[in-house]
Amino acid sequence: MFLEKIVESKSKSFAALLAMFCFGVFFGPFVLLVPMLLFVVTLCVLLILIALIPFLNLRFIFFASFIFIFGMFRYTQSEIPYGVKTVEFGTSQTIRVSGFVGSEIERKNQRQTITIKQVSIADESVFGNVLLKAPIDQLLHYGDKITFSCKLTK
Repeated sequence: MFLEKIVESKSKSFAALLAMFCFGVFFGPFVLLVPMLLFVVTLCVLLILIALIPFLNLRFIFFASFIFIFGMFRYTQSEIPYGVKTVEFGTSQTIRVSGFVGSEIERKNQRQTITIKQVSIADESVFGNVLLKAPIDQLLHYGDKITFSCKLTK
């Protein structure tokens, strides 16, 4: 009876499926070590079941399960892979940083805020961007390559 009310109402169905996606994202950190192939196979099996089941209530349950597992899969895709060096690698010490100005420079008061992309720390390429706050007297533009020494903070 409860499931029939959800299935019959478009707004309740949407809310239930949205909640399942959110729960999938919430439980995503607990399944980070699950192989990608298992996610793909499970999602494909659920899609086949959704297509073949004639009963609307059972089809909704399988679709909600599909959305839940897709939420977990989406979380695992957003995480940085284990073993990849990030910008955080260079924190707590003075180090040489180089990269390209990756967006328009924001100039306010006597400072400019610059986003550095394609970052290399001590000549080693790392994952992530650096936000640099520099004096306004340095004239930089989008795409310029810059190298500087600093102490990175998180």
